[in-house]
Amino acid sequence: MSPGCETGSGKANRRWPTSSRALGNLDQGIALKRRIIEDMRPTVLANFGLVTALRSLADDAAQRNGWTLEFQLPDDDVKRGEAIEIALFRVAQETLTNAAKYAQASRIHVALPLDAARVSLHIADDGIGIQPGDLERTHRHGLVGIRQRVSARSGRFEIERAISHGTSIRVSMPRERLNALPEVNANA
Repeated sequence: MSPGCETGSGKANRRWPTSSRALGNLDQGIALKRRIIEDMRPTVLANFGLVTALRSLADDAAQRNGWTLEFQLPDDDVKRGEAIEIALFRVAQETLTNAAKYAQASRIHVALPLDAARVSLHIADDGIGIQPGDLERTHRHGLVGIRQRVSARSGRFEIERAISHGTSIRVSMPRERLNALPEVNANA
């Protein structure tokens, strides 16, 4: 007999409680899978490139936090290699999250200077500035994650408190060589 049908006694059967629970679990599983995929390679980054992804990330954060944005981004997207792009996107994401939580900023500056040898990202805010004690305790505010991402790409990470106010984060990494062929020893 199927759920919801009447029995000979005139009483209706209840729906199977496990079916709604199973659907709920399935929905949660699908949402988790989407989050995992998004964490591996953000969709906006995969579909539109680093410049558009940074602009979108900053625009969304600015809208939520009431910031004014200043951009110094290239007009065209320049490929820097997947690992570098993900690292820079995640650094920007963590930096903007920290600015929203702690900076009390009204203006955010995002720059992606071009260089033939290195890839750089600079994000600065006009907030209260990172506290001197926090500069020494870089295990706080997600800074350890930024350090690890940058270090894994043989890069440099600098954070400083501006003299008047605000915090400035600069990241610089060697550019990945795209489509590089292994060197062949001519004497072999």
